[in-house]
Amino acid sequence: MPRLRSRRLLFGVIALCALSAGVGARLLWSDATRTADATGTPAIWPAAAGLPPPKARPVLIAFVHPRCPGSQATIGALARVMAHAGGGVKAWVLIQQPAGTSDTWVEDDLWRAADRIPGLALLRDEGGREARYFGAATSGQVVHYDADGRLLYSGGLPRAAGPDAGRRAPLTRLVVDGDSRDAPVGCPLF
Repeated sequence: MPRLRSRRLLFGVIALCALSAGVGARLLWSDATRTADATGTPAIWPAAAGLPPPKARPVLIAFVHPRCPGSQATIGALARVMAHAGGGVKAWVLIQQPAGTSDTWVEDDLWRAADRIPGLALLRDEGGREARYFGAATSGQVVHYDADGRLLYSGGLPRAAGPDAGRRAPLTRLVVDGDSRDAPVGCPLF
C-alpha cells in the first residue's frame, strides 16, 4: 500500500510540474507574440493628427521603428498588401524619428525599402507625435480607418497579409477579418 501511495504522489508531482511548465511556456509565448492593444487607438480619426483624414477611400497607417528587427517584415507585408490593393486605399508608413536624431538616422535600408512600394507615402514621425495621436505604441502596429474616418482595425498585420493574400480577399477583408491574435508586432516605439 505505501508503494502505491508513493507512485500516486510521484505521478501527481510530475503532472503538476508538466502543467506548470505548459502554463509558463504559454504565458511566455503569448507575451512574445502579443498584438498591439487597440484600446488606445481612437475609434474616430483624431482631429489633432497632422495626417489628412480619409476622404473617398480607406486609410491604412503603419508605424515602424527603423532599428526594430521586425520592421522589415512589416514593410514586406505592406508591399504585398499594396500590390493587391489596386489603389483602393491610401497608405502611409510613419517611421519613428526620436528627438535629437538626424534625418539620416531614419533614412536607412528600411526607409529605402518602404520608399519603393507603389502607392505608399513615407513620412518621418518626429518624436512619435502621430503615433501618439493614433495610440500606436509598438513598431509594426497598423491602424485602418474607413473612408468616413471610423476605425476598422488596430494591431499587427494579420497572417492573411502573406504572399498570396491578395488573391483571397480584398484589402479591407485582409485587414479587418485577419486573425489579430496571429499578428505579432515588434519593439516599443517610445
